[in-house]
Amino acid sequence: MKISFTVYGNPKAKKSVKVFYNKHTKRVGTYTDKDTRDYLNYIKMNAVQNKPDALLDEPLDMEIKYYLQRPKSLPKKVIYHTKKPDLDNLTKNLLDGLSGIIFRDDALIKKLVIEKHYGEPRTEITIETLGEL
Repeated sequence: MKISFTVYGNPKAKKSVKVFYNKHTKRVGTYTDKDTRDYLNYIKMNAVQNKPDALLDEPLDMEIKYYLQRPKSLPKKVIYHTKKPDLDNLTKNLLDGLSGIIFRDDALIKKLVIEKHYGEPRTEITIETLGEL
């Protein structure tokens, strides 16, 4: 089975979890910033619209293409996106959003091909099942 869909909008990287200390209660806690939470929810909303009949629970090949807005100040001769956000941080957010909706766990992914380009902001996702475990 092959599932392909596009998440429109500027891809956002997963930011580090913040740690805080409450001096009144003497407790330490963590939180994820609002931008990261909002984008994760947006990914989940798109995943629900494209989910298979049953949660995928078999080895998967996955291809992700990120398209990020080209800055106006960037010369046209620059064709590769080699600036932040990093591929790994972009992908953490995406896989967290797809886990539990499209596939059981991102540990099922045996092959992951990721690209970063300049273009109309979007993320193109293709997931292919490979058969039983």
